Amino acid sequence: MPNFQVYYALVLRKFSKFIFIQQHRLFSTETKIEKFTENVLLKSLNKYTPDKIRNFAIIAHIDHGKSTLSDRLLQLTNVIPSDSEQRYLDKLEVEKERGITVKAQTCTMFYKGMMLNLIDTPGHVDFNFEVKRSLVACGGAILLVAANQGIQAQTIFNFWDAFQAELSIIPIINKIDMALVDIDRIEKQMQTLFDFKKEEILKVSAKTGLNVPSILDAIIERIPPPNFEMKEEKSFQAHIFDSWFDHRYGVVLLLVIKHGQLKRGMSVQFFNDKERIYNVKQVGFLHPEMVPCESLTTGQVGYMYCGIKSPKDIIVGDTIFEAGNKIDLQPFMSINKIKPTVYAGLFPTESSEFERLNKAVENLCLNDSSVEIETDSSAIFGQGWRVGFIGK
Repeated sequence: MPNFQVYYALVLRKFSKFIFIQQHRLFSTETKIEKFTENVLLKSLNKYTPDKIRNFAIIAHIDHGKSTLSDRLLQLTNVIPSDSEQRYLDKLEVEKERGITVKAQTCTMFYKGMMLNLIDTPGHVDFNFEVKRSLVACGGAILLVAANQGIQAQTIFNFWDAFQAELSIIPIINKIDMALVDIDRIEKQMQTLFDFKKEEILKVSAKTGLNVPSILDAIIERIPPPNFEMKEEKSFQAHIFDSWFDHRYGVVLLLVIKHGQLKRGMSVQFFNDKERIYNVKQVGFLHPEMVPCESLTTGQVGYMYCGIKSPKDIIVGDTIFEAGNKIDLQPFMSINKIKPTVYAGLFPTESSEFERLNKAVENLCLNDSSVEIETDSSAIFGQGWRVGFIGK
């Protein structure tokens, strides 16, 4: 099998058997909105000023325990039940089936009077562009290394991504509960390759929960608060680090507020599309489902939707700002268009099924704007598509 995005490989497998998932669930998200029942009133989110916020990511090689650790942190902060075995941050069907993280996911936790925003990033090399986009929203990162595997290639790539982004890095050795692991050897590897001090390295088991509470304290102590100015004269600006498509709400944007306040009913524009103006329909945070709130303020991470119909209408990595306010506006990061590196030809096994397959391909593209698709034809296979994917 070609080494490109696994979730597209799953699509090809489904297409080859010509088994179609129902249109309303095909690789797009039916987002659930839940009531917030914790002891945090929606109106009190404004009390979480930047000094009480920590935005962090978990980065690691594939299968080193990122999603397991994420769920354990959610359990410790009472976001999900302690006996839950569901992978809460893996929402795409391929993520649940293959046990991998494809899209970056986020969840807001509350711990010791602090707001902790976790961004669970992919570990597979083919999704490295997802990691880089997400790190822009973070002040620090947890670098996870499995004790049974040690430092792998993607561990090094992820470390340098975080290092170049000037993030505070918390080194952690995971899976210390496994038999016949040489923890001292892994610890020396991390000291030699990454110049960590021995006392900086935490040793945990995400599976059993051993020493995991120490991670939450380390996040508060070692990761700096968002370095954004919280001034009244600063109008609203935010950085978009991910998006997904929902059949009810359209494109849902994940963003971090750099300046000002985002409220429902505001008129907003995008730096790379200053012609169109959108009205904000809803704002909120993920806990881990969508929880609406009155507003998001400086340093906070959350979601919004404003009636955008297609992911092609926005650019992930763009800067969003309050409509009509363009004074000294600068984008928070330069945007380079992602170019596909792997191409595949898709053709229906029966020409009569072309329209159904066409609809399925369109739905697939709704959740990933990096996919390029154009119609193609073959003298042997008939009418089909040429699809470009991100991969290596």
